[in-house]
Amino acid sequence: DWCGKLRSSEVSKMTRPEATIENRFVKYAKEQGCLAIKLRIDGRNGWPDRTVITPAGRTMFVEFKTATGRLSAAQREWIVELQSMGYDVTVATSFKQAKDALDLFLTE
Repeated sequence: DWCGKLRSSEVSKMTRPEATIENRFVKYAKEQGCLAIKLRIDGRNGWPDRTVITPAGRTMFVEFKTATGRLSAAQREWIVELQSMGYDVTVATSFKQAKDALDLFLTE
């Protein structure tokens, strides 16, 4: 019976530490009136985990990593590209880091 069973890749995505931090952040961002959406860019990997759009129409990006997690080359390329265009990009290893970055962004 396959009903209710998840593939191992789905289970690992749900239990990875970054997902816990990310899910808390998405909820917090929503409470602040923001959209924290997950986007995929066809044909190019490494887009930040969340694109955050504020009620004022400003956009920032957040990449979530564990304390020992490392950015891939593609992630580093996106971060450099987005920052060169004037966007704020945060690499957060904790909910507090992501929350503080959003709080600061909302007051700028």
